[in-house]
Amino acid sequence: MTLLLFGQLAQSGPGLAAAIGIEIEVVGGRQQHAARLRSTYTAQAYGTLDLAFSALLTDHYFSCDAVRDAEAFSRHVPTYNYEFTEPSASNPDPLMPLGAFHGLELIYLFQSNLVMPESMDALSGAQLKLSEQMIRYWGRFAATGQPNSFLPPYWPRFNARYPSSLNLSSKGLSVFGSVAFRKDHQCAVFDPN
Repeated sequence: MTLLLFGQLAQSGPGLAAAIGIEIEVVGGRQQHAARLRSTYTAQAYGTLDLAFSALLTDHYFSCDAVRDAEAFSRHVPTYNYEFTEPSASNPDPLMPLGAFHGLELIYLFQSNLVMPESMDALSGAQLKLSEQMIRYWGRFAATGQPNSFLPPYWPRFNARYPSSLNLSSKGLSVFGSVAFRKDHQCAVFDPN
């Protein structure tokens, strides 16, 4: 049984990309790919160069790889896929404000700041409700191999016919398909097939 996890960097602060001299280089003769990355991840499209760089890294290293992995795993084992989009209320990184950064969901699964830096704030009421739902899903998955119980909301199984995933946020849980997800995360830029 497989439960795939992926998070999303939702935002970054001013100056980071410029401070470390971000430039999309042409590597291995892939000028068209580099040009496509430069035209997709722009300060105009994302608000700042830092947000564009954050989105590029998130899309490439987390989001698009995760949905490809879910597609591959789902051909062999039951797969339940999610995207955690609850932004951090506090910021453990002094250089770059982070949104829903990789690993942030651990606070929700363990209801403890021991898994994160001391600067993390306590969970709000809505975030505690999200945490309790996540704990139910993970506990049920560990016990039975699937995350659902008689309590809603239902987490659909990811498969080739219905490639659905669950968005985890204190604003509400929602189901989304991989076509919309791939579009939101610019996956065609990284995997043109």
